[in-house]
Parts: sequence; structure tokens; C-alpha cells
Amino acid sequence: MNLNQQQESAVQFYGQPQVIIAGAGTGKTTVMIEKINGLIQTAKHDPESILALTFTNKAANEMRERFQRLHSSIQTPWFGTFHSFCLQLLKKSPVLNEFGINSNFTIIDSSQQKELISELMKQHPSSMSRKPKDVISKISRIKQSPRHNHSELLSQSASDIKAIFNPYNQKLKQLNCLDFDDLLLFSYDILALHPDILAEYHRRFEFIIVDEYQDTNQIQNDITLLLAKGHQRICVVGDFDQTIYGWRGARVENLLEFNQAFSNVVVHKLETNYRSSTEILDASNQLIAFNANRESKQLIGQRSSGNKPQHIVCFNEREEAAFIAKTIKELQEKHQYKYSDFSILYRTNQQSRAIEEALVYHNIPHQIVGTTGFYQRVEVKHAIAYLQCLRNINQPVWFERAILNPARGVGKVSIQGLIDFSIHEQLTIEEAIFHSECPLKPRYLSIVQSFLTFINELKASSMSLEKKLDEIFNFVQFNAFIRKFDNYMDRLDNIKELMSKLKEVSDLDAFLDEITLFQGGDSDDDLNKVSCLTIHLAKGLEFPIVFIPGFEKDLMPLRSSESIEEERRLAYVGITRGKHQVYLLSAYKRLLMGEDWYHDPSLFIQEMNGCLDIRITNQVNVMAKPLLYKLNDLGLTYDVIHIQGEKPTLQATHVAGMGFNLGDVVYHPNLGTGTIESVSGEGDGRMYDVQFSVGRKKLMAKFAPLQLKA
Repeated sequence: MNLNQQQESAVQFYGQPQVIIAGAGTGKTTVMIEKINGLIQTAKHDPESILALTFTNKAANEMRERFQRLHSSIQTPWFGTFHSFCLQLLKKSPVLNEFGINSNFTIIDSSQQKELISELMKQHPSSMSRKPKDVISKISRIKQSPRHNHSELLSQSASDIKAIFNPYNQKLKQLNCLDFDDLLLFSYDILALHPDILAEYHRRFEFIIVDEYQDTNQIQNDITLLLAKGHQRICVVGDFDQTIYGWRGARVENLLEFNQAFSNVVVHKLETNYRSSTEILDASNQLIAFNANRESKQLIGQRSSGNKPQHIVCFNEREEAAFIAKTIKELQEKHQYKYSDFSILYRTNQQSRAIEEALVYHNIPHQIVGTTGFYQRVEVKHAIAYLQCLRNINQPVWFERAILNPARGVGKVSIQGLIDFSIHEQLTIEEAIFHSECPLKPRYLSIVQSFLTFINELKASSMSLEKKLDEIFNFVQFNAFIRKFDNYMDRLDNIKELMSKLKEVSDLDAFLDEITLFQGGDSDDDLNKVSCLTIHLAKGLEFPIVFIPGFEKDLMPLRSSESIEEERRLAYVGITRGKHQVYLLSAYKRLLMGEDWYHDPSLFIQEMNGCLDIRITNQVNVMAKPLLYKLNDLGLTYDVIHIQGEKPTLQATHVAGMGFNLGDVVYHPNLGTGTIESVSGEGDGRMYDVQFSVGRKKLMAKFAPLQLKA
């Protein structure tokens, strides 16, 4: 292979514990494969004596395939994940029964784990204060530490975790089951408590190489150190600037403090980046330098694009999504990009709704990676079924879904019989329900007729569409139905997001026709699609053009995050996915989960000042004066752009006789600075709606002590 000097030094080094700091896009996998290849070719180690651990089956398979392309005729090193390695260790262990488990154990998956936790929570109702998935997460964090630490960690835990931790583990043993954390924990126990077994693994695996070491949790780190303890022939590879999984136990300290485990560690750095333009790397280097929990490292680019990453400040999430869609179209036409060359990376899944709609509106093929598309989520599809019944209740597929979800006493077989009857008799569903020979039993017929009557009455009312759907939810007791699920909070958030959308809908038929595009999944294998995914899922990927929406305070960094440094690393990972150009987008006003959020500039934009081209849309220039003041105060210079064809949400027209314009920034002695967003009434009854930092306030123009702020 054609290696650069840093790569060659890392590959050829041998004889002491080694750390390879591999920056984004620096050829990490190539170096690992070449290092393993070199160990074999120089006869230092047989292939079967090399253990290569990574975090995903995909990564392990890629390494195995690349090695086998080089060596099709020799034995292959052991490539696998920590969990697959530990599974084999436990299955072959002669001492597993010492821990109350035999070798025929079953590994429970996440859904089975939730069922078990939920049942145990019912037995301790007075102590339970969180959702099952949160309980699982807390239990997992304890089990990611060696067993001798559990008592102390448990003593520091909340009462619900204390109440359920031991019963949960006891139940697993009764069922002869292990969860995924147990695979690692029991393996560590065996290696730590049985020196003879540990010595056997020292003899079997003479060289150990571990990928993505910054993502190891405490127990994975301890297992690694035990395996290398005897011979100290170990190489760990990673990047402290790409530690983004702290929420699931990853410890960047495992990489940063690796030299404390061995006295003679040698560090090699890979800093030559073959992926991104120098402009993208300049911005990412400047950003990540603000983190304290790292060592000095600078990515060095090999080519310039001549264009800095762009920060586009939009008025709201609709304008943000429209900019993304139109830019994809423009770049595709001008530079012959494929759709698969584009990626949209967001911080939270809730951001995907507006983006999906814009991509569909502009006929841009796309795929939602790692999650279900917004309009494919079960609770949203149920809600869409109710809306379809409001439009036309005589649609068999939608009627069946609406009447069966949630269950109200009538079953699928009965409803299918009704539909079959209507088809056979050539009747609409409504006609079939009131037909004298309707096949439904009286108690089922009463339920169906009641639903039909309610829908027809609601359809004839003058309520808003949002209110109609809310009335249906109350009628069918939808919230109670949703709350039966472990992840009911996430489902409720999705419903709130749909309700937010309905505030903007004036034509139900047009809206449902558009939604139909989301309901039917593409059945072809065309991979030429824009990728939409969270930044967490994008780690390890690269795209010529990257869009990161929501690059604003409270989303990037996320206001609920416990670590600003991990949020900065997450932004760094997102930016370094881009090869040619990166667009960081923000919205001054964002509708999320039914509420308007007004956002200041991101701290990270301030930290990259000078490395970005900042542009605000014309609507921001007109309607978001408080934001402009903040940009100016922070020393962030910008240009104004106009998104072709986009109509501003509010027009900056003069309010006759009142002295102010809509969009004007005004000052109130008690409420501070705000923006006039709407005006209603006449004469002495004239009212202002003003958005202040403390919230939206309605003020009477005649008495409000407002002053125009220049």
C-alpha cells in the first residue's frame, strides 16, 4: 500500500504497547489492515494468534473482507466485536456455572428486556419514577463497571433502580438468561478470577488490536487490559475528538489515559486527512480546540475547495428545509452530483418531519437511515387514519385501521366481515353499517355506528383541523392507548409534532394526498437517494455534501446535554463527514413538539468565527431583528440572501397611524426588547403581539410603553 510517513511509522512499529490517534479521514482502517498484514508477513505472529476487536459487526466484516482480499489462502485473524468475543469465551468456559448460569444460556434482546423490567416495575409501583427504557439505561451503566463497584454505584442510585437492580439480575439467572451487558461482565469475572484461564488467552492471542478505543466503556477497557496484561503486545486505535457515545457509557479517558496502564506506551498520530477540503478542516480544527479533555492534534488537508463551510440562518424550520431541498437541486444540476452524494444530519429525530416534507415536495428521493420515517411511525399512521375518515370514511383500509386502533371491543375478523359484506353487496361502508343485513353482532354494530356518527358530526363542524383531531383522540381515548407503551413519551412527542403541522394545513384533501407519498415505502433497490440520519449514526460515513440543520443554541449544543465537550465532539464529527462542502443551518423560530422555540446563535458558530461564511435569509433580515443584534454583538458578520420562491411568513408592512412596522424591534421598560409579530383591532382597540425573550405578550397599543429600538 502507498502509505504516508505517519501511517508507515504506525504500521511498522512493534515491541511496546501502542496508541494510534487516528483523526477523521486519515486512513485508519487501511493502517490497521496493513499493521496486521505486516505482523504476519514478518513472521512475528500467525494469523490465528491475532485478536482484532471493534464495535460493530459491519466494521468487523469490512476488516475481515479487506484482509481476505490480500490473503485468500491463509488463515484469518479473529475479527469481531467485544460482544461476539465474550459470547465465545462464555460458551467455552468450564467455570460459568460458578456464576449461576450454564452454557446453554439465552441472550435476551432489548424488547424482552423491556418486558422483564416492566413486569418487575409493576411489583414495585411505589418506587418507580421513570420509563422502563430509562431504568434499563441506568442498570446498564452500573453493569458496565466491574462487579466489585456495583454496591457503591447502586448506593448512589435513585430508589427505583435500587428496588429493581437485584431482582432483575436474579430473574435473569432463574431464566438462565444474560443481557448484553452480562456478556461483558461475566467474561471479565472469569478472566479476573481465574488466572489459569487468563493465561490460556494470553497464549492463544499473542497480539491484540482494538478499534475505536475512545468508545469503550469501563468493562471493555478492563477486559482489554486483562487480555494484554501478560505479553503487553497491544495496539489501540481511536480519536478522542470523536467520542460521542458518553450517554451509553463510552469513556474518552480510556484512550487518553491508556499510558497509565502500561509504563512504556508509544503514541503515533495520523493527521493527514484525505477526505475533506482544507476549509472544512480549518473550521473543525478551530472548533475542537475549545475542548480541554483532549491532546493536541491537527487535521491537515490535501486540497482546497476555495469555499468555506456556510452557516445559513433561516427564519423557521420550513425555510431551513426549503433551503436544503433547493440547494440539493441546484448543486445536482450545476455539478452533476448524485442524490446519494448528499447527506442531511440532524441532532434529534424530531427535526426530520419538516425536512422530509420539503424533500417530497421537491421530488427528491431520500432515505431515513436508522429510524422509521415520521409518517411511517405507528402512532402517526393511526392519527392519519382518523384524518382519512374525516375526509371519507368509506375507505376500507383507513376505516379498518381507525376502528381497530385503539381496540374498542370489535375485532379484526368482524370488521373484515363488514368490509367483505359491503364489497359483495356493492355498498359503501357507511351504507353497509346501516343495512338491515349488516353482519356485525349488535354489540359490535353499536360501537361502529357510534364512531361513524361522531365522525360525521365532527366533519360538519366548523372546528379547526387540529381541534377535530384532538376531539377524535378524546373520543377513542388515544392518549390512554399511547401511554400503555414503554416509549409513550416519544410517541406523544410525535403526535405533538403532527399537531404542529396541522396548524399550517388549510386543505385536508391536499394534505392527505401529500401524506400518501410518505405512507408507501419505495420497493425498489435504488440507492441513489439523499441520506437523512442523526449525527450519531453518521460516524464513520462520508459524503461530498453535508447539511446540518438545527445548528443553533439549544439544539447544537443540545440544552439537555450533560457535557458541552461531547456536544462539541458531535458537531466536529458531523462537520468532518463532509468532503466538498458543509452547510450549517439554523432557524430563529422553530416549531417543535407543538411549541415555538426562539433560538440564539450556537456557541459553536461563535467558536468557528472566521472559518465560516455566514448568510442570513431576507426573512430573517426583516423579521428577526433581535437575532441580528446578537449576531452583531458577537462580531459575526453576514450577508443577506433571498431564497427564490419562498414567501415570508410575515410581511413588513406599515401599520397605519401607529408608528410601528410589523417586524420592528421595540423596547418595553419591564419586558425588555421584543419583535412585533402581529397587529389586530382598530383605533383604541389596537393590539400588538410582541415576542419578548420572556415569551409572547399581547399588549394594547394605546397603553403599551413601547419605544422603537434603532
